[in-house]
Amino acid sequence: MIAAGAVTKELLDGCDIKMTMFHNRQLLLARSNKGAGTLTYEVDEKGVKFSFEAPNTVDGDKALELVRRGDIGGCSFAFTTRYYDDACVERSAKVVNGTTMITYTVKAVTGSYDFTITDNPAYPDTSVEAREFVAGLKAPETPEPPKDNTKMREQLREMRCAANSKLF
Repeated sequence: MIAAGAVTKELLDGCDIKMTMFHNRQLLLARSNKGAGTLTYEVDEKGVKFSFEAPNTVDGDKALELVRRGDIGGCSFAFTTRYYDDACVERSAKVVNGTTMITYTVKAVTGSYDFTITDNPAYPDTSVEAREFVAGLKAPETPEPPKDNTKMREQLREMRCAANSKLF
């Protein structure tokens, strides 16, 4: 578990954070290096919110499509802490059906290295959405003005002629 207040904006502003898919650094979507770059974030009482404009790349297009389809629906992040330090991590144990369950509550993150969108989030309460896609769903439909189809019909006629012509 990550405790409220374990991550601060000041901490993030001191890190070089890569925005990735599936924690794969080769699938880079954005970056914030010491608080500046194409990845933006804010910290509130719920946690960290981030945003970025998907790059006009194969990976950016892939990310948008997987989010749009609902295949990617959550987030995770890579971080460090001092697990040996009680000021950073609290441990509690309880026995459930004869098995000892240990819960680690991270009270202080010491570094953050990547935010990621994923189909298998480490934190199930996270979510991801493509804002332009969502805005398009919410926007009222307006009919498009009629277009002049002359050029399109001409191209279609040429394609049909080419398809009907003999190759040999």
